Amino acid sequence: MMRGLIAAFQFLTRLPMPTLVGYSEADTRDAAHWYTTVGIVVGVLVAFAMLAGLFAASSSGNAAGQMSPWVGGLCGLAVWVIVTGALHLDGVADTADGLAAAHGDPDRFTQVAREPQVGAFALVAVLLLLLAKLVLLAALLARGIGGAAVGEGVGEVLAGVALVPAWARLGPLVWRAFVPPLGTGRGQAFAATHAPAPLWINAIGLSIGAVFIAPVLLVGAVLIPLVGLYFRRRLGGMSGDCYGAGIEVMEVALLAALVCAP
Repeated sequence: MMRGLIAAFQFLTRLPMPTLVGYSEADTRDAAHWYTTVGIVVGVLVAFAMLAGLFAASSSGNAAGQMSPWVGGLCGLAVWVIVTGALHLDGVADTADGLAAAHGDPDRFTQVAREPQVGAFALVAVLLLLLAKLVLLAALLARGIGGAAVGEGVGEVLAGVALVPAWARLGPLVWRAFVPPLGTGRGQAFAATHAPAPLWINAIGLSIGAVFIAPVLLVGAVLIPLVGLYFRRRLGGMSGDCYGAGIEVMEVALLAALVCAP
């Protein structure tokens, strides 16, 4: 299981980890047990970066203090991208180009998604996604600051943000259970290791955490299957790029849910 934990961090993040000798399909299977754990670590790092940016801007004078939610949001977004190595953003880019060119043809989608060139749809999709995350993170911090008890409000906001990457990484465990793999590659290898135990263990754990920290995140239980159904209906399956794009879409959707929550 420790090999699975290391494999999960190596695949989903750029955090330094010991080198795994003799990587096998069993490591891919065991890594799935730890996807949401990796997500929580990513979320905590993002939350701390947001807090650091918030306090740094607030202590720099009136002008900077007024911009503190945006500075905090930008710091959180930067750490989010750096820690994950923009892995899933690459999936967004390839998926956007593939969907734009494929017109529902799975073979054409796979061909376009694998091309090294980046098209206009890819650039626009990644830019809009990053802007959405920045705006939503800043809006959440602004809500925390505007609360009656500033410290408590910011703490609640950051606790919710810390769970978002974990919920998003529950997605691949759900999708591989009912969406066929598309093409060959990491997505197919991951789908081949499906087992119900890690799915239910992670889902139950995240649901309990959401009940106590941010109940609105339970909407992920509905949104995650909808993302899988979209790809199944549009392409007949999901590739590794689709998994990455799905994770990014889920993160934006869950941040939006936190912003809209009463």
